[in-house]
Amino acid sequence: MANVLLRSDLDKLVLLEWRGQPAVQSYSILSNLLAGVSRTKLGFAEPLVRWPRGDEGGEITWYADDGAGLRPLSTYPDDQRDGFVHNLGAEIARVREAVSCEGRAQALLLDRALVIPDPEAVFTDGRVFLLAPWGALSGNGGALKTESEGVDFAGSVLGRLTGAESEPVVARVGDGDAEKLDPLETLLPGAPASDAAGAPGAAASLPPWSVPIASVTYGTRMRLSRPVAAVLHGLTFICFFALAVWAAFSIAAHTRIVTISGHIFSDPSR
Repeated sequence: MANVLLRSDLDKLVLLEWRGQPAVQSYSILSNLLAGVSRTKLGFAEPLVRWPRGDEGGEITWYADDGAGLRPLSTYPDDQRDGFVHNLGAEIARVREAVSCEGRAQALLLDRALVIPDPEAVFTDGRVFLLAPWGALSGNGGALKTESEGVDFAGSVLGRLTGAESEPVVARVGDGDAEKLDPLETLLPGAPASDAAGAPGAAASLPPWSVPIASVTYGTRMRLSRPVAAVLHGLTFICFFALAVWAAFSIAAHTRIVTISGHIFSDPSR
């Protein structure tokens, strides 16, 4: 059963963008990525977003499947906290490496989701680690930080806390996995993978997509051979004749006036 872990005021968060929308709205994709990592101890709280309407402010409610034993990492004693931070850093590095094999877009989503507003967003029970809020920076106005502005996970709160490497995972994916097509990337026909992953506007220099068009001839007819035409005409005649006989007998059955060889087909006294 899902339990409420905490609630966040949208006016105090700057959400990070992924694929044209806040990264928190891609929770299902993120969960599928983590499901593909064997025995992972890293998790993200499930967000339920209530967007601002009129004078009513927005809010995100974060849920955990079993949050009874979870508490902020900062509340543990120093000796325990240091050990937990070391384990968290190792787990994050392992998950980032595994997700980097899935493609550039997935690696970027993970890196943006790992950005948290403050150290209080890390919850643990000593065995697993859960992030809430995630995919957001601390700020005012409920703004959205676009992908073009760029956010380096290594320089974020969690990256500095765990001593993550400065080179983003997405950069390594582009070098070592260039041959693998990303299912979330939009690749124009005839464009190489390097162009699809390049800077914005690279697609504008691509040649137009040419579509072959076959010529169409109107007014032509295919003549049938005489035997085939005779058979088709005969079948057509038989069908119409049978239909006419059926219609005649149907009408006669309702009017009760048809006789065959002097015998009444249907007794009028009935």
